[in-house]
Amino acid sequence: MQDNVLLKKEKELTKMFKEMFELQMKLNNDTNGEEWIQGKTNLGKKINWFRCIYMECAELIDSFPWKHWKDINSEPNIQNAQIEVVDIWHFVMSQMIKDLGVEAAIQKAIGDYQRFMNKIIKDQDYRRTSLMETTEELMANALYGLINPVIFFKIIYKIETFSIEKVYTLYIGKNCLNKFRQDNGYQIGTYKKVWGEKEDNEVLKEILDANSEISYRELYSKLFQAYSMSLKQKK
Repeated sequence: MQDNVLLKKEKELTKMFKEMFELQMKLNNDTNGEEWIQGKTNLGKKINWFRCIYMECAELIDSFPWKHWKDINSEPNIQNAQIEVVDIWHFVMSQMIKDLGVEAAIQKAIGDYQRFMNKIIKDQDYRRTSLMETTEELMANALYGLINPVIFFKIIYKIETFSIEKVYTLYIGKNCLNKFRQDNGYQIGTYKKVWGEKEDNEVLKEILDANSEISYRELYSKLFQAYSMSLKQKK
């Protein structure tokens, strides 16, 4: 019975990672052209996934009241922190695909995740460093042109009530939002990121929270409705 449960979990894990990496590959192809794998967009602009990673890490840190001189009693923005983690994951996957190819990247991610989970079940070593320190470790690796998915997995489990399953759900949502952005002028600067009084990330999170079983197509439709309404309200 236990072997069946473990096999089921392994299949679910493989399915999640496979879907995320394949969606990321498609998003990069659609956004930048298939030349992105050589490090340039179809318009000839250089792509630096490592820079994307450490800049998003900085945004993750800003979700927490780290400043000793300002707002020292404010609460961390956990919802935004979770979104920033998923943004980082987009770029970690992109660099892994560039380095290894999509299939090898999937297998590495699965293997690293399983090793990480086995480690934290056996000992609590990973808890000794704070979320900030772990995020800075990922930043430092990116600055030196290195990718270590295990550090990213550590970050996930340092955020309250977060997990790889929640990363998957949010990633699918954010992938859909990124596709929606590209379809509505994000690359040329005509897209409006603030819908009414909320950023599109917040609208996405609200839709996902209210519709846990939503499909990709249904989510895109709801984003379209919300965006169209916000544009009408501005007129």
